[in-house]
Amino acid sequence: MKESGQRDQQQANKDSVFAFGTSMRPSRLSNEIESQDFNGRAFDVLEYLSETEALTVSAATNLLKKSRFVASKSFNCLWYAGLVRWVTVAANAAVFKLWLTTDVRLPNNAAEACRMAALGLYYSHAKKEVPGFEWRLVRSNKKPTFAEMSYLPKGQTEKVKMIIDAPRRKEKPNPDASLYIFPTVNEAKELVPKGKRFTSDLHLMQHDNSTLTQKLFEIS
Repeated sequence: MKESGQRDQQQANKDSVFAFGTSMRPSRLSNEIESQDFNGRAFDVLEYLSETEALTVSAATNLLKKSRFVASKSFNCLWYAGLVRWVTVAANAAVFKLWLTTDVRLPNNAAEACRMAALGLYYSHAKKEVPGFEWRLVRSNKKPTFAEMSYLPKGQTEKVKMIIDAPRRKEKPNPDASLYIFPTVNEAKELVPKGKRFTSDLHLMQHDNSTLTQKLFEIS
């Protein structure tokens, strides 16, 4: 019992890598575009990026169901071909890379990069599990970046659209959202409106064979 309590406490003390950003640095583009003999995984990553606009290696690992090494290698192949680039983001707990295709506008700042990373993490689960899945990242200068997800509810014939918001630390949630992604559960419990569903970066990062539905919660 004591060991179990210690594990629970350690989990409670964990923080998300994407909780908030402090600085961001774009990568250089590949100087000499090299012809690449792509494998299927690199094409898959490019297809995912064309839909979600930005992914971390962790999100790509979920999508490919392969190791981080394989996901990183796929990104590198695409970079040498001049098809993708990345931004290096200094966040609260670590430094991470956010990958984008070369025709996508870079994040405005580290805060937006962290939002895009969290939304990409959710996408990496929903893409394979949600029936009738469609995804669109909405970026504007008027409000923080969010995502629109369409899906087909069980037993229905028409798709439903929902807004997914990923407020980072000390940011206000989008009141129009149906689902929120917070860095931690404690933050969600303090800020999520009643009746709205939420998850956390930490739940989405867990590799415990749980489904996306099992990672979603609701404030009653």
